[in-house]
Amino acid sequence: MSMTCSVAIVVILKVYDSQPVPQWKHGLTLNAIISTLSTASKASLSLVVAEIISQHKWLWFRQSRRPLDDMSVFDSASRGPWGALKMLTKVHIRDVSSLSALVTVLALVFDPFIQ
Repeated sequence: MSMTCSVAIVVILKVYDSQPVPQWKHGLTLNAIISTLSTASKASLSLVVAEIISQHKWLWFRQSRRPLDDMSVFDSASRGPWGALKMLTKVHIRDVSSLSALVTVLALVFDPFIQ
């Protein structure tokens, strides 16, 4: 879903590049379509990334004895950018969950980038 929305944004912008602003019915604007697609893209990506972090938490504790504090780090990272940023500062957590945490933090700049 996220990739489909991102591709749709690129295609729409390519089609209307150097063209006059389209006049559509019901007050629909090009900006509204791009904004809706970017919101859908970011939401679907955030959902998947949160699920990856949450699933990896259980895999992390299944492998061997881990500090109980790590569970709190994983939970915070799956809930938002601040927790994901804290997870990235943990030296011993460097794997798929770290990549997912990085994507969560980078999602903060997605909306300004689209605009």
